[in-house]
Amino acid sequence: MKVYPWDESTNEALLPVVKPDNHPNPIGRSETATPVPENIPAGYAARAALTAEGWFRGWEVVIDKRGDAYWTQDGIKNSVSELGNDIPDGSLTEPPPTHFHRTHDGASWLLDLPLLSAARRKERDGKLLAIYAPASQQLSRWIDEAEDDSAAFAFYKSQRSVWHVWADALCDLPDQSGFPWADGDVPWPEQPPSPMRYATKPE
Repeated sequence: MKVYPWDESTNEALLPVVKPDNHPNPIGRSETATPVPENIPAGYAARAALTAEGWFRGWEVVIDKRGDAYWTQDGIKNSVSELGNDIPDGSLTEPPPTHFHRTHDGASWLLDLPLLSAARRKERDGKLLAIYAPASQQLSRWIDEAEDDSAAFAFYKSQRSVWHVWADALCDLPDQSGFPWADGDVPWPEQPPSPMRYATKPE
């Protein structure tokens, strides 16, 4: 006889099994003599419908999008993992163009300008902390050391002034036209050369 098993973890129909007529257990656990529906369309699969006690009630044809990727409103990638589950409402099947795009209608991606603006400011602040602060502190130490050497003192003060101008330009970026530059072409001010020690000219 022919029996129709299903996967116990997903209830998905498996290939039929032919058992001899004298088989001691003709219809075992997770098996039925009811044939699986035929001509199941692409993107669908047969699944065993069970009672609360686990008894077979019949076959149902459900959507099968397992493995299909989708992106939620905040741009996070997910994939359908369970048989019978569809892509959630409000999600898109195309990835966002950038990390700063969001969807509010589930139909298209829109650039989130406040999010991009915050990211630009964070990047600006990172430059101030990682580049400007160490350079300014180093030059300030050298200025303190050069109190008795007017030439070296002026040399270091001049360098520090250049770094101050660069920092001011960074701080002024949000006030410039085009901020936060959705195309990614940020007009970062040119970074000054690294602090240099004063070298006395040989006589």
